[in-house]
Amino acid sequence: MKCTPKVGDNFWRYTFFMSKLNLEKKAAIVAHYMNTTDGYTNTAKEFGISEST
Repeated sequence: MKCTPKVGDNFWRYTFFMSKLNLEKKAAIVAHYMNTTDGYTNTAKEFGISEST
């Protein structure tokens, strides 16, 4: 019997990458994004992280 994959199977893969950023870095990234007209692409480049992160 072939079952469909569970919803959210990729959750842990993305959590692993995000865990490399500490809380202060995450807050700085969000603050930059919210307080500037930079989109997520330019914000990612500014902080040296992947756009998907």
